[in-house]
Amino acid sequence: MPRTLTPQVRQLYEEWLSQNDFQSRPSQIEMMTFIESIINQSRAKIGIVEAATGTGKTVAYAATAIPLAREQNKKVVVATATVTLQEQIVQQDLPSLRKVSDTGFTFSLAKGRQRYVCPMRLERIVQPDISSSLLQRLDEQAGSSKQPIKKFETLFDAFNNMQWDGDRDNTPIKLTEEQWSPIITDSQGCTGKSCSSFSRCPYFLSRQNIRTADVVVTNYDHLLRSLQADTDIYPPLSDIVLICDEAHHLSSKVMSTFSAQVAVNDSRALIMRVHGSLDRLQRGLSDHDVIAQLVSNFKETYIGLLAKLEELKEYLKDLFRNSKENKTEYRFPTGKPNNEIREAATHLSIFYGGLATTVSNVIAELKKIVETQEPNKMPQGIVELLNELGGASNHLNEATSLFDAYSIQENLSACARWVTRSTDELQPEWVLHNVPIEIDKIVNPLIWNDVHAAICTSATLYAGDEFQHFIESAGLGEKAPATLRIDSPFDLARAVSLHIPNMQTLLSSQDQARLAHTRELVGMLPRVLKQHKSGLVLFAARKTMTDVYEQLPKELQRHCLIQQGTGVPTLLKEHRVRIDRGDRSYLFGVASLREGIDLPGDYCRHVVIAKLPFDVPDDPIIESKRELLQEDGVGRNELFMLLQLPPVILKLKQACGRLIRNEADFGQITILDIRVVKRSYGKRIFDSLPDYGIVTQYPLSKRDQKRT
Repeated sequence: MPRTLTPQVRQLYEEWLSQNDFQSRPSQIEMMTFIESIINQSRAKIGIVEAATGTGKTVAYAATAIPLAREQNKKVVVATATVTLQEQIVQQDLPSLRKVSDTGFTFSLAKGRQRYVCPMRLERIVQPDISSSLLQRLDEQAGSSKQPIKKFETLFDAFNNMQWDGDRDNTPIKLTEEQWSPIITDSQGCTGKSCSSFSRCPYFLSRQNIRTADVVVTNYDHLLRSLQADTDIYPPLSDIVLICDEAHHLSSKVMSTFSAQVAVNDSRALIMRVHGSLDRLQRGLSDHDVIAQLVSNFKETYIGLLAKLEELKEYLKDLFRNSKENKTEYRFPTGKPNNEIREAATHLSIFYGGLATTVSNVIAELKKIVETQEPNKMPQGIVELLNELGGASNHLNEATSLFDAYSIQENLSACARWVTRSTDELQPEWVLHNVPIEIDKIVNPLIWNDVHAAICTSATLYAGDEFQHFIESAGLGEKAPATLRIDSPFDLARAVSLHIPNMQTLLSSQDQARLAHTRELVGMLPRVLKQHKSGLVLFAARKTMTDVYEQLPKELQRHCLIQQGTGVPTLLKEHRVRIDRGDRSYLFGVASLREGIDLPGDYCRHVVIAKLPFDVPDDPIIESKRELLQEDGVGRNELFMLLQLPPVILKLKQACGRLIRNEADFGQITILDIRVVKRSYGKRIFDSLPDYGIVTQYPLSKRDQKRT
């Protein structure tokens, strides 16, 4: 064990190795010493680590960060992109480390409020003495007068008898999303300490655990929204050691969290429903002056908003009248809407903001009414209305944000803005989108400026560019982060043969080339797949996947499981069953099968890449980023290398990473897209891939010839 690890880290790691009968891995130790230098700030405040499969990165960062953070009186926060990894960390990795820790440590999983049951709402549904129109609606939806209430009674009994903790992910029975809706709530619908069930509320109990835990595991969305709202769930960032796992998702998670979209007709319908509910509320509380005034305020704003929405729709129609026939998307060049739309947006941001304020005030008044009620005597109608108004409040705030971003006053940061329209001629829908593209302006003040230390890690961060793509996309351009790339501990040159067969079609943006490539795939796949009994065939587009599958010989089709409608877990389960009984099985999938699935050994001996996974060329976010870079004088070739190529490399690495899951694995990767050897950018792709053994009929660079 190297002396560079501090005693407490070295001791925890050695005990963990001994407990699990493992041998230390040089790559794991390399990652740990790097993380140590970041947390102790001997090199930099922020570190980036690409750690290949087999490194053991979760234990590496946990065994290092936890003892060092505790020594410095800091909390460790681990953010991930997927539930699968969160569960692995909380159910396997952290318990394994805590078991051998001298001092022990506590950890908690942080989830949003709607991942927990609301005990008060659940109780009100199952109480026989409460007459509820809600219960009748639920029964009608289920097609049975008994089934839903029986399920709710089962949950109620399990919760009361402490056989269920109220966590949706641990529920003893399955409910549909529609059935969950009446027994969960959000911050607007929650009455907090005024609720009779507050002391046993699973959400508030979880928050208490989060505040006291040494380690918190969460997802990016929950972390970003909590920091944005400045809640007290997490301590100040200066007291946090942040681990961003699956960090290749960080940029997209920031964009989705801070994006906004409004469907014009759906918004209009929602506002009309709220208007009707408030009207009924006013009649029911006719002696409540504050409610009466608030409803009156809503009605005044409501009339102006509906008129302005109709005006906006006419402007949106004009956009498409002047564009190509049947076009369903219009992007605003440089993210700037025309003057008519900007002016309409200015008024709409005021109207939506007014409605949002009014609804928020109505919710506050309803909560005051709740506080005056005896425990368990709150009218069911108020419970239902709080749920409805909570959802409406979220929409109104999002719409306010979007139209403010579209308005004349907007110009704080660059955003991609576009409109999509449905093709339904009878009831066309118009959806406005706003997505931030200058990530640094969000994450620097939100995270990087104040965090005590941060580690961004993943198996796919390096795109042959010294991590520049990730650094820029994560908003770290001005932070000079330290970087480390750790190769796989497996002998991939022996375990993997990378094949690039001789093909006739050189793909391009032309439809003719795409059709020719599809025909060639159909002809080649039977020969390619028969080499192994199991495989994963990955496509860049669902239509291509379907077209290829439908043209394959029937004999091969019966061995293929295509990702169409069936959920990924069900698809993988069927695949494993087929392999276990000795059959052939080939998974046909798109992006969601490219990462996060584990098919070790005979479950996957062959990964086939049907096409290099370039993004859609006219994607509005990519186009807006391109315009932003062009304004800075970046040329066409450099734009391609900065914007389009790095995501292809990272997606390709993710796909290839499905093959080797442990040191005993072996198999073949086949790329059926000769651009990887015919185009000049192919060298950068090869340089970014692990050292596979390469078999190809095309001339390679000197470096790649040495790798064969």
